[in-house]
Amino acid sequence: MDKQQSLGSLIYAWRRLFYLFGGIASVLAVVVSLVLPNWYTGTVTAMPPQEGESRGGVMQLFTQMGVDFGAGGLLSQTPMTDVMIGIVKSRHIRGQVVDLHDLVEVYDAESREHAIHELGMRISATTSPEGLIQVRVEDKDRQRAADMANSFMRFLDTFNREASVDQARRTIRFIENTLDSNRTRLVTAARNLEEFQKRNRTIELTEQTRVTVEAISRLESEKAELEIQRGVLSKFATGNNQQLRQLDLRIRETEQMLGEMQNGYAAGSDSASSTVLLPLSQIPALSLQLADLTRELLVQDRVYQFLTSQLEDARIKQSRDMQVITILDAAVPPIKKSRPRRSLICLLTAGLSLFLTAVLVIGADYYLRYAKTHEPSTTEERFLLRASRTLEKWGGPKVRGAGTGTKAP
Repeated sequence: MDKQQSLGSLIYAWRRLFYLFGGIASVLAVVVSLVLPNWYTGTVTAMPPQEGESRGGVMQLFTQMGVDFGAGGLLSQTPMTDVMIGIVKSRHIRGQVVDLHDLVEVYDAESREHAIHELGMRISATTSPEGLIQVRVEDKDRQRAADMANSFMRFLDTFNREASVDQARRTIRFIENTLDSNRTRLVTAARNLEEFQKRNRTIELTEQTRVTVEAISRLESEKAELEIQRGVLSKFATGNNQQLRQLDLRIRETEQMLGEMQNGYAAGSDSASSTVLLPLSQIPALSLQLADLTRELLVQDRVYQFLTSQLEDARIKQSRDMQVITILDAAVPPIKKSRPRRSLICLLTAGLSLFLTAVLVIGADYYLRYAKTHEPSTTEERFLLRASRTLEKWGGPKVRGAGTGTKAP
């Protein structure tokens, strides 16, 4: 008789034990599945914040670099959806949900911190393949599960808008301070140029000198704008931030171009256009002084216009009460429970019972056959033999054969 037939005959001989243990396991599975409370999952789906529009400069810099004034974390390199999920799971948001729904009492928790921790184990926040945010909350009450899921998204939206306004306010404060300093320098530059022209009425800039002054002033104003942008970014980012390093590189490149212009040519320009610019060292003393004063006035005027436009843009963004989180599918009380899956519990219990009973039967049959030719010498062997005989009484074969568990010939 081959192994498959031997195993089959063994199972058949011990079938009463399989029936016994299988019945007990089935009853226990049904009882446990009925005793376990029903859990429901509330699910809400939302679209993460979209990048806002701006005129340019400081505000546009944030958008171009993949950041915005949302709670996504200014200058963060992490995808917006991942940042939103992190905020949803944060202790701050969970604490607000605990307070709103009185979960300390609902969970019968020892303290607010215990309720926050338990809520963290019942929440799941993920992103869909389309980039949408999905928040799921489990609770024994289907209505409360839906309400808590919606609360998470509302608190996320509120946090996002508050963070947006706060960051815009800090940017406005920096621009206003810079604008005050620039306004003072602009007035001083205009006064100095006016006084110089009064003292030297016959001094005028030649066409070539005027072109040189305008080119240098334009480049210096660009450098000043870059430095302003860097000043804003430095208030939110660390020194090794990638965007700050990019701005530092652009500032150095602009300074290099300034040096080349002051020597009479622009980097990367051809020889024909290079001859248009007059080296500052070749300008007469009075004309050079007039050129410096004119250049300073032009630079401060361009910087003033830049700061004014950026201040207006920042104030518009601050006053905007936009819904940065767009709810696509609000959570509703679920119709079906999410767990326990009673049919699965019964199937797994039946399978586990069958497997464990088979292991016991094989072991009991082995020790019963072993005892026919060997006298148990150790405590363990005697214990195993007694256990095997007990199993045989419960559901073993009526008459055992030599090692097959079937009737002897």
